[in-house]
Amino acid sequence: MSSRLMPKGFIYLLIAVALIAIVFTLFSDIDGNSEIPINEVADLANHSQIESIQVSGERLKVTTTAGETFVSRLEDDATLTNTLKYLIFFLFY
Repeated sequence: MSSRLMPKGFIYLLIAVALIAIVFTLFSDIDGNSEIPINEVADLANHSQIESIQVSGERLKVTTTAGETFVSRLEDDATLTNTLKYLIFFLFY
């Protein structure tokens, strides 16, 4: 009797693992935006390649002039303006 349950249990386990993998694949990057470090945002800004930046708390949604969209994050208690000024100053001077 237990030998008959073994194949069914194994099949159910495989199905469960496949469903979990599908769910993580679909919802891991729900908005399809790649995350980039804030210093790359500063580099894009320095080369005039940013169309817009939307700020939501510590999360930044950066749209480039080429139409690409990226996500970045600010440090705790940092403002976008001060962070970009600091990074651009130390990266390029």
